Amino acid sequence: MIPKINAIAKNHKAQYFYYLSILMISNIILLFTEPMGIMARLAFILLPLGIQGVLLACVKKPGLMFLLLLPKSIIDAFQFVLLVLYGGSIIAVDMFLNVVTTNSTEVGELLSNLAPAIALLMAIYIPAIFIAIVSLRKNSFEYTRNFRKRILRVTGAITICGFIFFAGAHIEKRGFEAKYDIYPTNVFYNMDFALDKLEKIHKCKSVSKEFTYNASLESTAANASTDSTREIYLLVIGETARAHNWSLYGYDKKTTPHADTLSNLIKFNALTQSNTTHKSVPMLLTPADAGNYELLYRCKSIVTLFKECGFRSIYLTNHNYNGTFMENYFNEADISISLKEDDSGTGYDYPMTDTLKSLLKREESNKLFIVMHLYGSHFKYSERYSSEFAKWLPDRAEVISAKFKQELENGYNNSILSTDHLLNEIISVIRNEKCRSFLVYASDHGEDLMDDRRKRFLHASPLPTSHQLYVPFIFWYSDQYKECYESKINVTLQNSAYTVSSSANLFHTVADLASVKSEYINEEKAISSDKFKVAPLLYLTDHDGCIRVDQLPLKRLDIEFLKEYNLLNSD
Repeated sequence: MIPKINAIAKNHKAQYFYYLSILMISNIILLFTEPMGIMARLAFILLPLGIQGVLLACVKKPGLMFLLLLPKSIIDAFQFVLLVLYGGSIIAVDMFLNVVTTNSTEVGELLSNLAPAIALLMAIYIPAIFIAIVSLRKNSFEYTRNFRKRILRVTGAITICGFIFFAGAHIEKRGFEAKYDIYPTNVFYNMDFALDKLEKIHKCKSVSKEFTYNASLESTAANASTDSTREIYLLVIGETARAHNWSLYGYDKKTTPHADTLSNLIKFNALTQSNTTHKSVPMLLTPADAGNYELLYRCKSIVTLFKECGFRSIYLTNHNYNGTFMENYFNEADISISLKEDDSGTGYDYPMTDTLKSLLKREESNKLFIVMHLYGSHFKYSERYSSEFAKWLPDRAEVISAKFKQELENGYNNSILSTDHLLNEIISVIRNEKCRSFLVYASDHGEDLMDDRRKRFLHASPLPTSHQLYVPFIFWYSDQYKECYESKINVTLQNSAYTVSSSANLFHTVADLASVKSEYINEEKAISSDKFKVAPLLYLTDHDGCIRVDQLPLKRLDIEFLKEYNLLNSD
C-alpha cells in the first residue's frame, strides 16, 4: 500500500486525475439520481468539472489545491451519506439545521449504523489526504509547464461549454439557477440559508418578548355554571410516529391495542406540513403554518396562550432542544421539566407518567395546561422501549440495510406499542382526576422503513414520502368534558371525516376545545368548530416556501399511497 501511495505522490499527472475524480464523485452520482433535462445535465457535470480542473492546475502541486478544497470534500462526504440514506437529493437546508439541533446521542446512534458508508468514505479520503501531504514534502515533483498549459486550456474550454449549457438550461426551464440546481453551489447556498435561519431563531426570544395573544376564555359549556370546576388539558407531541403502523389506522399488527378500544376517542386523518422536527413541532405549538411560517420568528407558543387565560402551565419533555424554537417554548411554562438533562440515557418516555402523577398531586390550580413532548419512535428504535414491549422479534438491526428490514420494522412497531401504552397511562391518570379534561396527541412527522423498492429510510429527506407525511392525530375527552361540551364533540366527530393538516389545525383546535379566544385563533382551522373549513393541504419547502401537497413532485408510489388512503381532499 505504501509503495503505491509513494508512486502516486511522485506522479503529478496521476495525482491530478486522482483528485479530480474524487472531487467529481458526488456530481457523477447526482447526475443519475436527480431529475434534469439534457441541457441541465450537461451544465451540471461540465461546470464543476471545468472549474475544479482549472483550480487543480492553478498550483504547481495538485495536492496543495486538494487540501485547500477540503471544505468541499467534507460537503461531498456529507452528500454521500445523504445519498446512502435517501437515494438522491442534495444536502438541504433542513439537513444542516438537523446537524446543529440534533442531540449527540441520536447522531451517534445513526452513525453507528452507517458503518459501511463511513468505511467507504474513509477508504476514499484518508489515502487522498495522506498522498497530498506526502507530495507536498517532495519538492522535486511538480507539474511541468507544458502539462499545466494543456490542462488549463482543456478545462477552460470545458468551463466555457458548461456556462453555455447552463444558459441553455436557464432558457429551457425558467428558474434554473446555480444556487438551486448546480452542485456544490446549491449546497453552499443552502448552508448560508441555514445560518441565516439559525440567527433568526436565536433572535426570536428577544423579538417575541413583548408578544401577546390578548387571549381570554369564553365558556360555552352547557352545564358549566362556575369556573371552580377543575380543567386539565394535555397536548402530547409524538416523535417520528407514522399513522400507517398504528392498528388504530388499519395496520394489520396490534400496535395500538389501547387506542383501538378506548372510549371517547376521535382520530383524524392527517398530514404534516414538514418532515423535520425543528419545523414541525413549532408549527404544532404556534399559530404559524406553511402559509404564514414567518410568524414563528415573532410569536410565542400555545403555552403563553393558555397562561394568558389563567391556566397554570407545565411543559414536560424528553429532549434537549439545543437552541431551537422549542427551547423558548419550554421556558415559557410555569413548570418546565426535562427528563433528558444531558445526552445520555435510554430515551424511554414512560417515566413521564410518574412525573405527571407527582405534579398533579402537588398542583392545586383548577386550570392546568400541560405539554408533553415524547422521544417516541426516533431511531434507534430498539432503544425506545423496555423489554416488556419487545413483542415483535428480532428487533435489533446490526446496520441500516435492507438485509435487516424486518428487524428495523419490528423495533419500530415495538416503539409504537410502547407509545400506545404510555398514552393510555396518561389518560388513566387524568381520568382519575374526574374533571373536565382532554388529551390531543399528534406526531411531528412520520418515517420511512424501506417500504418499497426505493429502500427509503428515516425522515427529513429533501423530498418527503407519503410515510413521512401521514401522521397519527387523535383527540380523547373525559365524560365530564362531554357533559359540558357535547356540541363541540359532535362537530369534531363530523369534521373528522376530512383529511386535515396537523401543523395547521392542531393549535387552533386545542384552543377552541378549551374555549380560548384570541385574534390569532382561526375558527376555520379548528376541527372542533362549526366554522371549520376544509382547506388545501400544504407543505413547507426546504427554503420555507409553501406548496400544495398535490403539487409536490412526489414519486408515483407516494401519490398512489395517498390516494389509496383517501388522504388528498378534493376541492
